[in-house]
Amino acid sequence: MTNTGDVFGLGILNGAYNKGSAYSYVSEFESYPSINAGSDFTICANGSLALNGQIGGGNITGIWSTNGYGTFNGGFSALSNTYTPSQLDTTVKPVKLFLTTNGQCPQQKDTLLLSVQPSPLVNASVDQIVCGNNSAVLLNGTIAGGSSTGIWASAGSGTFTPGATSLNSTYMPSASEISAGSATLTLTSTLNGICAAVNDVMTVSITPVPTSNIAATSLSVCANNPTLSVAGVIGGVTATGKWTTNGTGSFNPSNILLATNYLPVQQTY
Repeated sequence: MTNTGDVFGLGILNGAYNKGSAYSYVSEFESYPSINAGSDFTICANGSLALNGQIGGGNITGIWSTNGYGTFNGGFSALSNTYTPSQLDTTVKPVKLFLTTNGQCPQQKDTLLLSVQPSPLVNASVDQIVCGNNSAVLLNGTIAGGSSTGIWASAGSGTFTPGATSLNSTYMPSASEISAGSATLTLTSTLNGICAAVNDVMTVSITPVPTSNIAATSLSVCANNPTLSVAGVIGGVTATGKWTTNGTGSFNPSNILLATNYLPVQQTY
């Protein structure tokens, strides 16, 4: 005879239902507990596993535990729970989720074996700074772990060469991005298997084009007083500049001052 309920009951009737004698017995013992942690499963490190532990018999409560590094979102005592793995769980083969009874009867335990696959690791590389007149962005994205392929996308309308699926592509910003001074590029993993796609974002800052302007484009000096005063204006991304000449004269006091003097030699005038 097996006790399958929470309490054990036995009744004996001698005679008809309306006369005779009867004996009944009800035990004080709780029934043997049953437990089921669920079926074994495989998930990605960037996913989660819904748990629906079942406990029957005399013990109606249970405790979750694991040899892994993840977390039980509902706490340890909620039978209906969610296990969220850690990236470190990919090194535990397999991760074991234990459901253990908690009550007066001898402790029972069931184990769910969980295989945690690596999730994609995406790196769009560091943010870059380019100039408006030299704006080609050399890309060097990397994807590892649960994927090795990816695709680039832009928040603007620039172009990728040779194409958006090349991790080492070149991005040419559009005129509107150059005018706005920035471009946002996103690298997203593809062919992810059971994993969710992962992305990483790079911001490209586009500096204004440098400008230069000479106050006077043509000047004359006398041969016996050849010193020439020159002045220039630099704008855009920089405020510094340098004077140069196709002659053999010299700048005084320096050719890196925007306002300076030029002293030609005889063969240059």
